[in-house]
Amino acid sequence: MSDKEIKKISVVSLGLLVVMVILLGAAAYTVKAVLSDDSPRKKSSVTMVTLLKPPPPPQIKEKLPEPEQVREIQKKEEVFTSEPQDVGNQDSKPAGEEDNTPAGDNLGVDAEGTAGGDAFGLVGKKGGRSLLAGGGGSGGGGGLGRLSLLSKYTGYTQIVETEIRKRVMKRLDEEGGIPRGKLQVVARVSVDSSGAVIDYRIIGSSGNHRMDEAIKQALGDIKISEPPPDGMPRTMDIKFTYQG
Repeated sequence: MSDKEIKKISVVSLGLLVVMVILLGAAAYTVKAVLSDDSPRKKSSVTMVTLLKPPPPPQIKEKLPEPEQVREIQKKEEVFTSEPQDVGNQDSKPAGEEDNTPAGDNLGVDAEGTAGGDAFGLVGKKGGRSLLAGGGGSGGGGGLGRLSLLSKYTGYTQIVETEIRKRVMKRLDEEGGIPRGKLQVVARVSVDSSGAVIDYRIIGSSGNHRMDEAIKQALGDIKISEPPPDGMPRTMDIKFTYQG
């Protein structure tokens, strides 16, 4: 064999040896990498799950049973009204006969209110039981007692009417005097135990705004100089008549 052939075989053998060494090294590295504890491992990920507290169920308000509606029995206002007694009608009844006419809410006599009113400016009440009539077989004494009460109450109502009238006239004079024509106003006035006016309203307008307002203004800040008599209704209907 020539030297060239020997040299060629040696180079090929050396090349194969190098390739085998490289392959063995690669295989060894691969095995080591697989079996080595230092190889990176896939980290397990932990997911934090926050459980939210469910909202509380809506509170169901129990409907309370509605209280029974109490029927309010409105106490009718006791109002004092008066008018001169019609003696003819009273005497026309047979002696001893009771006056069975139902008593109304207003304390008054059985007389129809006239356009001009009486000397006290008070309002009559048609159809009411007479204050002078006896009742329950009490005889004439009961009628005299009622007459005495009527006189007492009427006297106080005259005081109320006079003091209010003075205030009304003062206000009208400050505003140019009484309006023209004949004007009538009916006012319902309530006083307390001391005589102070605690409530009032016009129940019969004169048709003249200035006159009605003068009455209201006079009633708004007045206290009667005397307290009402014991037992007298604290509410009175008073008629004011003016001629302008």
